[in-house]
Amino acid sequence: MSSVLLLLISSVALVLAFGALGVGAVWWALFGDKARTRRCPRCWHDLSGTPGMTCGECGYAAHNESELHRTRRRWGVAMMALIGILTVTGWVRLEILNASWIGFVPNAVLVQLPRLVPGGQLPNWAENELDNRIVNGQLDGNQILALIDVLDPDGSALGSPDDARVLTLARAAYSMPTEFAPQTDEPMAMAEARRAARAFFELERSRRLERFAPWLEVIVPPDWPAGIAPVASVRGTVWGRDTEWRVRVHDDHSNWLVGDGMSALRRQPGFGALQLPMPNADGRVQATLECEIRRREDDSAEWKPWTAQQPIVVDAIVRPLDLARIQASDDSEITQTAREAFDFPVSIWTDDDRPAGIRFNSRAFASAEYADMLVGVVLELREDGVARRRSHLWWPGSSLARTGWEVDFEDLEALRRLRSAASHLEDLPTHPDGGHPVPGWTISVRGDLLMALRAASTGAPSAPEIFGSGAEHLKPRSGSAKAQFQHQKGHFEAIHG
Repeated sequence: MSSVLLLLISSVALVLAFGALGVGAVWWALFGDKARTRRCPRCWHDLSGTPGMTCGECGYAAHNESELHRTRRRWGVAMMALIGILTVTGWVRLEILNASWIGFVPNAVLVQLPRLVPGGQLPNWAENELDNRIVNGQLDGNQILALIDVLDPDGSALGSPDDARVLTLARAAYSMPTEFAPQTDEPMAMAEARRAARAFFELERSRRLERFAPWLEVIVPPDWPAGIAPVASVRGTVWGRDTEWRVRVHDDHSNWLVGDGMSALRRQPGFGALQLPMPNADGRVQATLECEIRRREDDSAEWKPWTAQQPIVVDAIVRPLDLARIQASDDSEITQTAREAFDFPVSIWTDDDRPAGIRFNSRAFASAEYADMLVGVVLELREDGVARRRSHLWWPGSSLARTGWEVDFEDLEALRRLRSAASHLEDLPTHPDGGHPVPGWTISVRGDLLMALRAASTGAPSAPEIFGSGAEHLKPRSGSAKAQFQHQKGHFEAIHG
């Protein structure tokens, strides 16, 4: 920190010193050479011992005595100094206004800047410069580690995607400095040394990230129908290469709510749904949530044991929600929007424990016309009409960052059959719509009031005028599922039809 202050102070001092030097040069050129004796106003020869007003050196004849006592003006020097001052000050002003001066700050100094501002929150232009250097691999391994140390909040949880420090830390947690990238035709010894250096860097980064306290956010809906146990939205961030978190109400031995440790930081952060106890007579919901996290080194490693975290105490007032004010909406425009939102591939993964998932795009409801809408949907992936995977989805209309989902039911054996059936279609001609038929498999989409109410807990209006759930009466999708193969990241995809 002292080195950063020293550099900033010295930089400011250098600019001020240049400005002072320029002002001094202008003053000296115009006023610094006053006549102390008689001298020629043309060649400035000393005439103190010369009688009369004619210069014996150049022959100039002064018109009066005062002309021999004129101050010498160096107009060329003054003009050059003034131009220098205006140029430098104009450049500094532009650099300050457009913040491009930050591009001249060395990496070692830039990663220390969060220490100098309250809460570590850099201005946007400085944050952008730092993020760009991380993404472009311009920071070396030691500078990435130093940045992680600087962002360490000393025990307090750091994980909200609304915090710029969190996004910077996320980039630092996954970036790879160019110094560790393999080089073409590199000698084996150097390549091995580079791999060892990269492994050491990743290990040190993991150790530093594990020092950050897990961040969990539980949002209790402010309004909920009377007589129905409220559902809270939960999201979390657990720092590390591969992490998970889980929560449940204390003494409730039902299934845990499990979340990906870094899911809150994705472009579209996701919420999970946690069933809370019924409110008291005064509408107060009270509960203690058990929290646990676990980590593993990479996808091929075994998970480390779950470790308990500090319990979360929930104590909130939930007002009765008048369901009469929520109206179902089912017109052709909303139905078409719903079809666009769910007309996406079904992801089928190589992981036997998670063989399939249903994709969707809440951006279809992102326009302002859906701002007063709560979207709640039940999706089913069916085999010969029998549900093999059921997902619940909910989000407030016009929102791109507050989506919730959960898997209500999953038949792993059946989903593995889907994967097997689709794998035999890989070499068939591609369907005009971009897929191959998978006989017997269909997708069903229908609206659900309870799912829509969950969207209220993610920040939607407490009493929206319209209940939109991809239309409550949206007919189930019909036709065969289609498979489209993309052997990337260990999975292929099936597009429903």
